[in-house]
Amino acid sequence: MDTVTEPRQNPIIRAPARAAVALLWSVATVSALALALAMALPADATSDLVLTVLDDPALLVAVAAALLARAHTQGTDRRVWTLLALGLGCWLAAELLLAALELTGGAPAGASVADALYLGFYPLAVAALVVLGRAERGGERRARTLDVVIVMLGSALLMWWVVRDGTLAAGAEPLTRVLDVSYAALDLGLLWLLLLPAFRSDLRWTTGRSLLVAGLVLVLAADAVWMTTHSDVYDLLTCGAMLLLALAALRDPRLTPAQAAEPTPRHRWLGEAAVVGAGAGALALLSTLALSGDLPADIVLGAAAVLALVLARLMLTIVQHEQLLRESERRASTDPLTGLFNHGAFHEHLGRELARARRTGEPLGLLLIDLDDLKAINDVAGHRTGDRVIREVASRLSSWCRTPDIACRIGGDEFALLAPGAGPEALGALAARLNRAVHTVTADSVGDVSVSIGGAVFPDTARTAAELVERADEALYAAKRAGRDGYRQAGTPELEAPVVRLARGGSASA
Repeated sequence: MDTVTEPRQNPIIRAPARAAVALLWSVATVSALALALAMALPADATSDLVLTVLDDPALLVAVAAALLARAHTQGTDRRVWTLLALGLGCWLAAELLLAALELTGGAPAGASVADALYLGFYPLAVAALVVLGRAERGGERRARTLDVVIVMLGSALLMWWVVRDGTLAAGAEPLTRVLDVSYAALDLGLLWLLLLPAFRSDLRWTTGRSLLVAGLVLVLAADAVWMTTHSDVYDLLTCGAMLLLALAALRDPRLTPAQAAEPTPRHRWLGEAAVVGAGAGALALLSTLALSGDLPADIVLGAAAVLALVLARLMLTIVQHEQLLRESERRASTDPLTGLFNHGAFHEHLGRELARARRTGEPLGLLLIDLDDLKAINDVAGHRTGDRVIREVASRLSSWCRTPDIACRIGGDEFALLAPGAGPEALGALAARLNRAVHTVTADSVGDVSVSIGGAVFPDTARTAAELVERADEALYAAKRAGRDGYRQAGTPELEAPVVRLARGGSASA
């Protein structure tokens, strides 16, 4: 992935906020130095208290910076900074609560309200990263969110299975173990959301997003230290994480890339592998417990939830593939300029309607419509005007034809209209209607637009699809040779009958 530096909009560090931000930044820097000094001192109650209290200014800077970023951004970026500010606020409240309990000598030995506040940071950070991925298409967003939920729930289930027996047998406080498992599961979910974009080699990141990711990675590193060693390095890492988050907010609060990129196949494969792994893990866990003859209700319910989510993800994948298939088929059969059926789709519909006409005994009419003097329109008014004329003529054809009719664009200036059930007279009336509709289109510096139309009817003048197209094409060129802006229908001997002129008022004249 490439980190790009783009011109910043609404830079944060600006008067009157500059002085306040500088003050907060200075306090945070001094706090970081004091933390390093406190870690170098002998471990005692005083140094522990210093480590706890001095961590708060860095959090305060991060909360203030996130709020400033929220005030100076819009859309997705604003929602992301709102969620991060709320999460950091929960963390700050937990730190202040623990500091107050330390000062009063009432620090809890086990789980407390502070743990709930600490825990509140993680789902809000996860939600912020999910919102940050909203530049992707709707189906991709749903799949990505579901992948994260499956990974978090599957990881939490596995960890709980590992610790539950020892916790319950030793008589330890279950709530403490649940909190530990929740921390680890949310950390894994956060890590998953941070890793997924790394597999998109074509994604371009802003500087602010890179700093944000670096800060959250330090948060995860601090949690790993706390869960394994309870070392004072935790405080130093969290302080560094808060400073990085503040720097991301103050230097470049834009988090969404200027150019959205499609997920690479490796990115999609990674999500599918995680889902398969979580489902396989849940099945393996249930099988192991079933063979041992012990099926605890909490484990069974957790595994059932994971499997249900995996099935939901499978259904979502099927729906996405069906949508992609329909979209692919639509694009393959649609003319991109007009939205009408293209040349290939025309022949498919012609064969289908001809077979239906043979079964029912009804006639099938075909009109070939050629836009008169399109080259002159392009030469005089430009190709943009020519494209506009083509689109408007296509719009008139699709609007003024009958409900069962099928309009197609089969060439640069040529259209076709299949008219099921239309005999010679009905086909002539339809041609007159379409000609009136086209006469309402005008081209810049050229004037009104006209068309030449040739028609043929199965089974009157043709017995096969190729003959029907050939007879209509002959009639079309007979109309063009006779002066254009008219209609000619196959069926007269040698096409010697005079061309039918389609008057602007809608009546036909010879």
